[in-house]
Amino acid sequence: MINNEFEKIKLAWIKYRSLLHDSLSGLPTLPLVLEDLRKHLSHDKRLALILIGLSERIESIYGWQTYEEIFSELVERSLRFRGKLVPEDTIFTIAEPKSTDLLLFIPVSEEYDSKKVLEEYAIPIKEELERWSKEVESLRVLEPVFRIGYAVMIYDPMMRFERIIYGGIKRASEEAWREEETMRGKKEKEMEWIIKNNLLQTLFQPIVELENYEIHGYEALNRAKGSHIFPDADSLFSFAVRTELLLELERLCRLNALLHFKKPDDAKLFINISAKAVYDPELTGDVFVRKLEEKGLSPGDVVFEITERLAIVDFPSFEYAVKRLRDRGFMIAIDDMGAGYSSLHTVAEIKPDYLKYDMALVRNIDKHLIKKAILETLVPFARKINAKIIAEGVETVDEYKTIKESGVDLAQGFLFSAPKDPPPTTEIRKIWEG
Repeated sequence: MINNEFEKIKLAWIKYRSLLHDSLSGLPTLPLVLEDLRKHLSHDKRLALILIGLSERIESIYGWQTYEEIFSELVERSLRFRGKLVPEDTIFTIAEPKSTDLLLFIPVSEEYDSKKVLEEYAIPIKEELERWSKEVESLRVLEPVFRIGYAVMIYDPMMRFERIIYGGIKRASEEAWREEETMRGKKEKEMEWIIKNNLLQTLFQPIVELENYEIHGYEALNRAKGSHIFPDADSLFSFAVRTELLLELERLCRLNALLHFKKPDDAKLFINISAKAVYDPELTGDVFVRKLEEKGLSPGDVVFEITERLAIVDFPSFEYAVKRLRDRGFMIAIDDMGAGYSSLHTVAEIKPDYLKYDMALVRNIDKHLIKKAILETLVPFARKINAKIIAEGVETVDEYKTIKESGVDLAQGFLFSAPKDPPPTTEIRKIWEG
């Protein structure tokens, strides 16, 4: 009888702990560590808190599975900070199961204030996580990826302990959001300044025909000149999609592409546009066509690379808008095929002239059987729909040989030429034969 009661109590306790222990991160939730926090706070008189929040945009773009995978990786990497960026006795927890706000409670001495916590812990952690995010292909186009907040909790025997802890979490969360809003304001002002003063650098990267090594076209690439806030194209455009400035920025990029482009022979001009831009009156009307004619170009010289930075939710209207561009004579490419939103559904609706195979799938394709198998599946599919495949980001001879053997029509990347202004016009020599 006693054993049965003991087993019931044991099972109830296991069930209770399982409800309070997060299966996704493997971390205990806050109620399970409160007693440890109480001991630290009463002994050291102060606790520092670093809150690390993961952008919800990852889930809306890539789905909850990818979001949870990235959060699990975030937790694993953050745990490695112990003994390096934070003390060994730091307590890692989350507020409740399935939460994606990671909490780091750090026992500190009475000399620590918010400024010291920011400089000693919050900034180094943020810098380390940002370095990691730049290594992850799916995170490069997101800004910001993380929210970092911090707070200091001071022992007060007149206050209930739990209120001190939860008050610190609230302050850290508010600080994280406040920092994000402050940075957003700075970025919007910077982007407005870039657009107003046309502080863009436009470069052209050749797209090479693998059958004869001639230049088939050039992709116009834009980046901000001398901007520390937007150091590369990804950071510039990933922020633009979250503002009302995206169409203005894209119009300026198209204008600069035309101003700097010197058309050699029959080479086409590839211009990136967002899915949102297909509705732009400048494109659907006569404005852009007149600008082309002023440069001695026609719509048939231009390929619009549709970059799906935002989900397409209304396919019928999107398909109609793309059809209007086709009717004017423009050609269409699907950018980043195999990554992001680019899908067979998109291809079926748009019926593109080109499919740009994402550079993440080209990287090390000669060593990666699955990447190679995906490409070999896509090649006959592209031929059936009369589309040409462009392999992006080719950097090594082995990558080049693999994509050519797979039947790819076109390629671009640093192996052939870096982006330049003016566009490189020399024929690509057969330096890989033999």
